[in-house]
Amino acid sequence: LDNKLRVIDSVVNLGGVLPDSHDFVILPDGNYLLTGRLDSMADLSGTYFNGVAGSRHTRLLGFVIQVVNRKHELVWQWNSNEYLNPAEVVDSYGYDSTMFDYCHGNSVSVANDGNYLVSFRNMDAVYKIDRHTGKTIWVMGGEAGNFRFTNDKGFSGQHHVLQLPNGNVT
Repeated sequence: LDNKLRVIDSVVNLGGVLPDSHDFVILPDGNYLLTGRLDSMADLSGTYFNGVAGSRHTRLLGFVIQVVNRKHELVWQWNSNEYLNPAEVVDSYGYDSTMFDYCHGNSVSVANDGNYLVSFRNMDAVYKIDRHTGKTIWVMGGEAGNFRFTNDKGFSGQHHVLQLPNGNVT
């Protein structure tokens, strides 16, 4: 929508990715960043979740980030099921082999250096993801965190992440 709430474009997820209502960003280059969901099956039989053994047939709910250009062509895609470890879910969120929402992405924002900051509620963590390779640059909070919180247990179910111009992450 423009500033008078007139429709200027309508964009949908591509390639069989289901829509996700958590985030949508118009990027500085005019491309669109959309979030979505694409599930896959995984063998988690060697992993325990709060004392419960994982199943050989676990349906992982994959959090997907898609960048789509103004011609509605896919420019870039990232799927949590290809990059994140489901064992890093925080036990209090539970395990369900029929529909395992291990990461639950809540927001995506563009960091000052152009990479992506993603808030994963069920991992109690924020990930900085390289916008070219899709690899994790760093993790703040959660089981795989690269930073220590002094006198604090860290995040718990956080939702929105944003980097301020001075570099601070909120």
